[in-house]
Amino acid sequence: MTPARHKIKIFLWFHLFFLGFLVFWFRNALCMFTDDYQKDIIPSAELQDLREQISHAPKNRSGQFSEVPEWLPNVSGQEPLIPKIIHQTWKTDTVPEKWKAAQESCRVMHPEYQYILWTDEMSRNFIVEHYPWFLKYFDTYPFNVQRADAIRYFVLFHYGGIYIDLDDGCRQPLDSLLYYPAVFRRTNPVGISNDVMGTIPGHPFFSFILSNLIRNAKSYVFPYPTIMFSTGPLSISFLWERYRHNLPKDASASAKIRVLLEEDYKFSDRSYFTFYEGSSWHEKDASLILWANRHILGLIFIGFIAYFLLSYSIFSVFLDSRFYERYFYSTQHKVELPLSEQEEV
Repeated sequence: MTPARHKIKIFLWFHLFFLGFLVFWFRNALCMFTDDYQKDIIPSAELQDLREQISHAPKNRSGQFSEVPEWLPNVSGQEPLIPKIIHQTWKTDTVPEKWKAAQESCRVMHPEYQYILWTDEMSRNFIVEHYPWFLKYFDTYPFNVQRADAIRYFVLFHYGGIYIDLDDGCRQPLDSLLYYPAVFRRTNPVGISNDVMGTIPGHPFFSFILSNLIRNAKSYVFPYPTIMFSTGPLSISFLWERYRHNLPKDASASAKIRVLLEEDYKFSDRSYFTFYEGSSWHEKDASLILWANRHILGLIFIGFIAYFLLSYSIFSVFLDSRFYERYFYSTQHKVELPLSEQEEV
């Protein structure tokens, strides 16, 4: 084999191994780009029909349906699956002025719902009382927003209800979402978000989230990836992918998760929420990462080309070096002298 072909062979084998390692390591992320989530998505037409039917269905004095309508999804009784509780979080009980209108829109639109604003003090006391095994990790999160993320998973698992970020205002009643066992909203290009979530108490997916919080409590140097991968939307998106693949085919309907389309979440006449100024926790590194997220496919393509060009250049230098010639290539072309010419030892 010629030296040039030998170098190319080593180069290709190394990268085949390296790419295989990357595919295995990021298999959950790659699956999110390839999986079909259509069965999990709540069709807009279904939500619209559900809202109309709820608004016209006969009810008794307690607010329950007089007769159980056949169109209600995943409902075995007269009451909704998700409790009528709205959870929100903030540092204190004094909400910033820029979010008061959003907060008030949800409270006024849902007078029959229990409303809980989880302050930092309330959140820590809740962990101390109900989940003391997590207190050490809760206290040692480097960013307060990680505690704000974590507490929403704990209270939703414990009480059920709907969590809403303070920068999300309510455009229309949430009653139609209560007939699904767990609801998240879809994000682009893939995954789910944690800014709006609804669930029954004790949902297995939220149990799965809680069981992985300690494992995900790692630092990724910069604030934005540290938050996103430990407690934020990326962390639960990866967990959602694992949960879906591990869910038995005969799993009960209450164990499944349904997903809102973007247009049913915001920015349309039929959406449930309106947008207010928010995401105040984003650091300077977030703007670059958010830009990269919007151009993810192009950056991946350019990155692969740049990587192969750079790595081939480095390999070429290495394979031409004295180190390689001495310890690798020379061993394959070693000339054995006849016994008569070898020196006696």
